[in-house]
Formats: sequence, structure tokens, C-alpha cells
Amino acid sequence: MNKILSGVFYLSLSLLVAGCGSPIDDQQHVENARQFLNSGDQKSALIELKSALQQNPDNSEARSYLGQLYLQAGNFGAAEKELKKAKQLGADDNDVLPSLSQAQLQLREIDEVLAIDTSQLDPLALGQVLAAKGIAHLTRGESSEAAELTEKALSMAANSPYVRVARASAYLRGEDAVEKARAELEKAFEIDNNYPAAWSLLGDLEVKEKHLEEAREAYTKSISLQPTNLSDRNKRVTVNILLNDLKKAQYDLDILKKKLPGNPGVAFSQGLVYLVSQKLEDAKSAFDLALLDQERYPLSLFYLAYVNYQQGNMAQAETHAERYFTINPDYLPNRKLLAEIKYAKNQYDNVERLLTPVLKDNEKDEGILNILAKTQLMQGKTAEGIALLNNLVEQYPDSVDARIRLGAGLLLSGSEEDGFKELDVAIKQDDSNHRADIFRVLSYLRLKQIDNAHQAVSEFQSRAPDSEIPYNLSGMIYLAERDYKAARKALEQSWKMKPGNTDAGHNLAAILIMDRDYNGARNYLDEVLAAHPDNLETLVKLAELDALEGKTEQQVRKLEKAIRLYPSAVKPRTMLANHFIQIGKPGQVAGLIETLDLETKRQVPVMTVIANQKLAQGDFESAEREALKIIERDPDGANGYFLLAQARMGLGQTDQAETALLEALEKDEQFLSARIALLRLLARKQDIPAIEHQLAILKTTAADNEEVIRVEFALEELKGDHQQALVLAERLFKAYPTTENMLALSRQRLRVGDSDGALSLQETWADKNSDNFTANLILAETYTQLGKYDLSARYYKKALELSPDNVLVLNNLAWSLREGDPEQALVYAEKANELKPGTVTLMDTLAMVYLANKNPDKALQTIKEARYLDPENRTLRLHEAKINAAAGNKELAVETLQELLSKEEEFAEKSEAEALLKSLKNG
Repeated sequence: MNKILSGVFYLSLSLLVAGCGSPIDDQQHVENARQFLNSGDQKSALIELKSALQQNPDNSEARSYLGQLYLQAGNFGAAEKELKKAKQLGADDNDVLPSLSQAQLQLREIDEVLAIDTSQLDPLALGQVLAAKGIAHLTRGESSEAAELTEKALSMAANSPYVRVARASAYLRGEDAVEKARAELEKAFEIDNNYPAAWSLLGDLEVKEKHLEEAREAYTKSISLQPTNLSDRNKRVTVNILLNDLKKAQYDLDILKKKLPGNPGVAFSQGLVYLVSQKLEDAKSAFDLALLDQERYPLSLFYLAYVNYQQGNMAQAETHAERYFTINPDYLPNRKLLAEIKYAKNQYDNVERLLTPVLKDNEKDEGILNILAKTQLMQGKTAEGIALLNNLVEQYPDSVDARIRLGAGLLLSGSEEDGFKELDVAIKQDDSNHRADIFRVLSYLRLKQIDNAHQAVSEFQSRAPDSEIPYNLSGMIYLAERDYKAARKALEQSWKMKPGNTDAGHNLAAILIMDRDYNGARNYLDEVLAAHPDNLETLVKLAELDALEGKTEQQVRKLEKAIRLYPSAVKPRTMLANHFIQIGKPGQVAGLIETLDLETKRQVPVMTVIANQKLAQGDFESAEREALKIIERDPDGANGYFLLAQARMGLGQTDQAETALLEALEKDEQFLSARIALLRLLARKQDIPAIEHQLAILKTTAADNEEVIRVEFALEELKGDHQQALVLAERLFKAYPTTENMLALSRQRLRVGDSDGALSLQETWADKNSDNFTANLILAETYTQLGKYDLSARYYKKALELSPDNVLVLNNLAWSLREGDPEQALVYAEKANELKPGTVTLMDTLAMVYLANKNPDKALQTIKEARYLDPENRTLRLHEAKINAAAGNKELAVETLQELLSKEEEFAEKSEAEALLKSLKNG
């Protein structure tokens, strides 16, 4: 018999013998458990103890052991429950209270721990409970009580590793006696080298000493001894973050999140990982969750302030930083961050109040000195600001940043020569990042010293011949000079040296867009995005390009992606909001704006969107209020006055609107939209000399602008020169071939009697733009007017494919098909009425389609319902007469027609009504 089979048989035999023996009682299960615990087999012990309690739920010894087992496993709630039950059942306090005190301590039930009666305990148990009470006092920050109790505990239970660790904790956390704490831990290890709490505290000690590798090893040992110890796993996360080992940190976090979903401590650690990984929105969500336990994780407020500051959410950043400042005013990073926020809000007095008190103790802090220097300079305290910047340079003579800041401060104060001297020194120090070179070129450009800027770029190129940056800067200078050919050459060289770089790609795309080379521009932007995935600026520029090309769906998708990736960014939200306004859906703007914080909503671009939304909704009073807020916020800007003019036009205040437009043009004489709006206002007043004067101004700078040609076209119409207007309409459509301009040209051809030319233009345009809804709709309507219903139906169907629920198309298609295909016409007419019930025009079509389907009863019922809604509608009266005539109600039809024609007023179908009446009388 082979050994495997032999083993199986012996096992089977032993099972049979066990099965035939006497049943084991609960006390025997407890004894078995004790033996398993002595051999380290906790899993088998747990099974035996549960078996004992199944047989006898009141076995106090089993519950005591079970509670201790749960305590070792880290299940503190279950441990407390079992130990309390054991005590109630009469278990010995010496067996129960040490473990119960430790479980309650882990559950932060501090009052319960301190209230434990120790009067009946023997020395070993008393020492352990006193140690727990000492830790309880330490948790409350009561260091002297903690030291006293843990020292007393040590005198009673010196051989208890728990007591040794408790005394070490009091040394480390209460007395800051690191070496004494380490010595106590050494003694704990001598007693039990595998005591998890000792390894855990050693990890804390090594962190305090900034021995991160040693701390990680200690926490790892603790976790290996007690895998359920989630607290040490979370501590190891923090150590791995400090070691920049994010992969290992996330490994522990994934375990913790499964074990403790929604736990604030785990969320705090996850927030740190996200923060280091620059996943700011995820970090914000994690720290928000950590704030559910603000008492233990108040630092979440600081990190939330920092994240919001990085995202530009100043109001939220300020709120969180001020809350943490109230809790911990001595935390210097938060004080500095709050000062930066106040500086950004131009609250310079608050900056000084925050930083001046800590300057004496932090006189070498580069951040504090820099913020205070900027504040002094912005307040006009040039000497004080420069003195602080000089102090920085003296303390950090090799600091390029300090030198650049001093140069910038001197330039800001008007000391250009000294400022550029400091930048020259910084350039000699900065041989890698070229920050000083870049700042020097940009400073010359800002000062409009173009020749010096070119010279600085040339010197930069000689120092960095392999860098693309000098060519980017050269391109910027040429763009400022409007020398687009030279700019393109420099930028193409930058692109050749570093394909995909954002500066070159964005500027080259802008140059090509000016030349209407949209494909070329898109190629550059796509390559930039490939090199820098999800780059916000590039996504926005691609969306702008989509808008120029009329690619609406692509534009919306890119903007929605940008908002999803950068929810706090303003530009994609305002762009998408403006798109909704332009397509007639201003109601969708609210969802984009309402989620922004209060400070962001006060930014001029956001306020502008809100004003445009109100204008689009016809709420001109609200638009006027918003425009006035913009003017208050940006008194030197032209846009607020332009919006104010639009609002006042809507309110019928023409003179006030004209005044606002003139104010806008005074602020910015190149403000094209304002000048065109002024032209339109003058056209309404039919002030031809004033229009010609404004046009003359525009033609000097924007003769080929689409809006300028439109206004010029409208002027000729106003003057009655239809032939010259036709010339301008042809020019407009040739230069800007859009559906709107095609329609303007078509109408102008009709005005001069060229109906064939108008129709031919519409047909060509619709065929070239078969996926354009408006193009198909316009041609279909033209064919309807000409009575060519078979052709109108064809183009209505194309329009319907592009907009399946458009009631206008459904209605008109039904009308076009009512004679040729009445059954299909009925399908379209009924759907239109389902989509928009109670609409007179739709009901009228439905009635006539019912008639075409030889259902005069339904036709009559429908037309009467329509007439009830609009009793004075003459078309409805005529159609009612037709239906009555078809239904055999000749007398009613004649009576209706006679009444209709008895009035002398003209109406479109009068001749048709007269012909029908005549035929009915003769018939």
C-alpha cells in the first residue's frame, strides 16, 4: 500500500474512532482552545470556542478567551462585547479587565477606560489596566498623568510587553524622550520579539526621527504579525508617500478601502496620494470625506485650501484656510497659504497681519519674505519691498529664484537698469532651466523694447543652441510686431527641434487659422495633444477651431471633456455656455455656472456669460443689472458698456443704448462688435450720414470683416440701391459661404427679379451641404411656396433625418404629401400634434390631411377645435368651408364663405375662397 493511501486510511480510521466516541462537552472545547492558543493556532482555537458557546452560551471562560482572540485580531467591537458578557457571567476580573481596557482604548472609549474599578485586581492585571489608563490620559493630552500611571504600571508588571510599550508611548508622545522610549521598546522586544504593538510604536518613533526606511520596516513587521492591523497599514501608506513610493502606498490603500469603506483616515491618506500625483479633483473628494472626522484629521482643511488654491477656487481656498487657521494658527504652511490668497485678492493689510508676527522667528523663510516683498511693492512701498528682496538675495546668493524676484521688483519699481543687471547675474547662475533668460526676454517685450528683446533672444540662443525655447520667444516677438512670416519661420524651427511643444504648436495653429488653413491648424493642435494628453489649453483651442468650422458636436464633446477633466476651469464652461446661448438654449447655461464658487462667479468672463444668458432669455432688466456689475468690477473695460447697451436696447431705451455704445468705443475704439451694434442702431434711426461715417472708420481696419460687409449691404438696402446691395451680397457669400449669407443673397436675387438665380443658389447650396438642416429646410420651404410639393417633400425628408422631432418639418412635410401620399402625410401630421398638442397651425394641417384621407368627420372635429383656439383665423374658416363642402354640408360651407368674404379686409387666400364659393353656388 502506498504512503498516500495509507495516510488516507489512517485519517479515515481516526475520524471513525472519533465519531464512535462520547460527545465533547463545552469545557473540553475550551481546554482544546487553550491548547491551540498555546501552540499559536488561533484559527482552530476560534472554532473550539464557538463550539463551546454553541453548547453552553453562558460559559464565561469561553467568552473571555473569545474576547481576547478578537482583541488580537483587531476586531475591537466584538472583543468588547464578548469580554463584557464574560464579566456579566462571573469571569475573573483579572482575566477580563486588562483585555477589556485595551479594546475600549482602541474604540476611543476613554471615559469607560478611566472608570474601570481596579480595586480587586492582582498586580499583573492591575499593571496592565493602569497602563491602559495611562494611554487614555495621553490621548487627552494629559502627559503628566500618563507618565505617572505608566510608571506605576511598570513597577507592578515589568514583564508585560503591553506595559513596556505603554511606558514607551508616554515617553515618546508625552515627554518627547525618544531615547528613553527606544530603551523601553528594547525591553519589550526582549520579553516578546513578536509583539505587534512594540513594532508599531517603533515605526512611530522612526517616523519622528525621520528614519523612513526603518519606519517602513517596523510597520511591515507589525502588519506581518497582525495582518488585520489596519492602523499600521495606513501609517505605512504615509511613510511610502514620504518615500515617494506611490505604487506601494496605493497597494495598501486599496486593501484599506475594501476593509474600511468610507473611513476618514483612509480617505485622508488617499487624498495625500492623489495630491502628490497631481490628481487635484480626486484629492479634493478624498479630503472632503476625511473631514467627516475633523477632530482627528483637521489637516484636511489645509489640504483642501491648497487644492482649491491650485485650481483657482479662491473663495473655497480662503474658507478652508481660515477654518484651519482658527484651529491651528501656529501652522506656518497654512498661514503662508492664507497670505497668498489674501495677496491674490489685493488684501495687502491682511497679508501683513498674517506674516509680520511670524517674520522674526522665520526671518530666513524664502516664502514669507517673497510674499511680504510683493505686498510692499503693490502698496507702493518700493523701498521696503526691494529691501526684503535684497535680504532674500543676501541670504540665498546662489538662488536663481531670489535673484529673478529682485530683478522683477526693481523693474516694477521703474529701476530698469538695476533690474536687468540682477537678471544678468541670475542668467550666469542659471545654466539649466533658463528661467532668467526667459524672464529677461519677456520683460523687454512687456516694456515694448523690441530691439532689446530680439538681442536678448539672440544671446539666449547662443547659450542654449539645442533648446527650442529661444525660437518660441522669437516667434512671440515677431507676433507682437505682426510679422507673421518671420514668426512662422521661428516657430517652425522650434517645432522641428521639439515636435509637440505647446508654445510653438499653439502659435503656429493661430497663424494658420488667420490664413483659414484650418486643416493645418488642426494638425498642429492634434500633435500637441498627442504629446500632452488632456492639455486644457489645447482642448479649448481645438474646440474653438471646431466652432470656426461649424463642427458643433465635436466642439461640445471637447468642451465637456475639458470640464470633466478640469471642473474648476472657467474657459471651457464659458465657451460651452456661449454655445448654448448661440443655439437658442440659454436655459442650459445655469447648470454650467451654478457649480462654480462665489469668487469665480464674480470673474468678468463668467458675469459676461450670465449677462448674455439674460439677454437671450429676454430678461433685459436682469441683463442690465449684470452689465452694471461688470462695469463696477472692470470700469476701464469696454465689454460692460457693450452689454449695457444691448440690455437697454431690449428695454426700448434707444438713446441710453447709444450712449453706452459710444462709451464702449471710447474705452476701445477697435471694439468691432460695439461699432457694428452702433451701426445697426443708426440704421434703425435711418441716420444714413452717421452710418456712412462709422462705416468709413471700420473700412480702415476691417473692410473684409463679415459683419462690416453685412452692415454695408444693409445700408445699400436702406438707400434703395438694390443692385449695389446685390453686389455686396454676392461679395459677402463669396467671402463667407454660410447658410445665413446664402439666404441673404437668395433674397436679394428675388428682390431684383432673379427668381431662377435665387432657386438655383438654394439648390446648389443644399446639395453641397446635404447634412445641414437649415440648408435643406430653406430649399424645401421655397419649393412649397412655388407649389412644387414633390420637391419640397424630398428636402423636408432630408431635414427630418437631421432633426427627427422637429414639429415644423413634420407639419410642412405632411402638407407637402397630403395629396400625393395622404397616408404617410397622416403619420407625420399626427406625430407633430403629439409632440406639440394644441398648436393651431399643426391642427389645421392635421384637419386637411384627414380630409385628404377621406375622413371628413375627423377633419371637421379637428378644424373646429382649432377654430375654438383661434376664432378669428381666416385660413381656418376657409378650410372649415372646404371640409364641410367635402362632407356634403354645402349650405354650411356657403354660409361660412359668405361671412368670410363679407368683410372688406384682404387676406392671403381670398381669391381661393371666392373661387370655392362660386363653384359651390354654381354646383
